Amino acid sequence: MLRVPGDRWASVAVHVVAAFGVGGLIAAVFFDGAAVAVFALVLGGLTLIRVLQLPALLQVALGLAMQAAAWASMLRWYEQYWWLDIVAHLVVNGLLAGAAGVVLHRAQMTPSRAARAGRWGSVITTTGVGGLLAVVWEVAEWFGYVYVDRTIDIAPGDTVGDLAAGVVGSVIAGLVLVRRRGWQ
Repeated sequence: MLRVPGDRWASVAVHVVAAFGVGGLIAAVFFDGAAVAVFALVLGGLTLIRVLQLPALLQVALGLAMQAAAWASMLRWYEQYWWLDIVAHLVVNGLLAGAAGVVLHRAQMTPSRAARAGRWGSVITTTGVGGLLAVVWEVAEWFGYVYVDRTIDIAPGDTVGDLAAGVVGSVIAGLVLVRRRGWQ
């Protein structure tokens, strides 16, 4: 389970990102319950992408993006920089969709990418899964607002913007996946 696909440096990078995730959870204890919950989710995500043995570059990118989004939440940067929330949803959701696309492709649940129709089918599948993940993320934000911290922004405009950014990120991820044959 600890083996990372790729060369030695890829493995080192993945392990360093994981160590930062543990450090983030420890730091969150000194903030509040919402920060601990967010970093616990991040640590769960880091564990899942390791177990799934995603390509090292994708593990590093997704791990860093999830942690950057969590730190921005913990440091209340989303309240200071309105556009940062859109960037977080675009990048993190896109990388999550890409990870799901890799897993679905490995499980032979997407069309063959050899044909043009198969490539478009992979983009559509990755986008659809990414859209679903964007909805789950927004439901989690609502759940956090109701049960953890009333400062979480769940206004309709924020939700729609987050969903749109998540879907755009998912489309980009699908396009990248069909171009990178090594991410299988």
